[in-house]
Amino acid sequence: MRRFAGIIIVGLFIVLAVGGYWFYAVDRTPVTTEGQAVQTVLKKNLTAVNQGDVAGYLATIVPSQRAKTRAAVTKALTKRQTKVKLRQFRVQKQAGSRIAAKIDELQTDQRNGQAQVLEANVSFERHQGRWYIAQLVVFNAVRAH
Repeated sequence: MRRFAGIIIVGLFIVLAVGGYWFYAVDRTPVTTEGQAVQTVLKKNLTAVNQGDVAGYLATIVPSQRAKTRAAVTKALTKRQTKVKLRQFRVQKQAGSRIAAKIDELQTDQRNGQAQVLEANVSFERHQGRWYIAQLVVFNAVRAH
């Protein structure tokens, strides 16, 4: 029985070692390169939000959403009194012309200095070789300390 358990443990170790090697040896450049590209789009989006730049904001979202988003974004950005800073960005999944990422932002109220951390899922889509934000859904907001 001990011999059988030893064989199982050695076999499990070999499987884990091979799996670990494969995990780190696989070329992750496409995800990393595309991940950097969508992160750049998100940073441009946040810069536009912080500057109240409606045209800059609209340039980062999927073209099909721009017309129906313009009025709401114009109203929101002209009244905006907060600044947003990207703290974390992680690609969760990439499939063809779509990427899903999880982000963590710090939003600070310029009037009173209060801050909150926003966690969100962001969906990106590639159209004609360029990445755009398709959807951003905030799923958690907590006061920053």
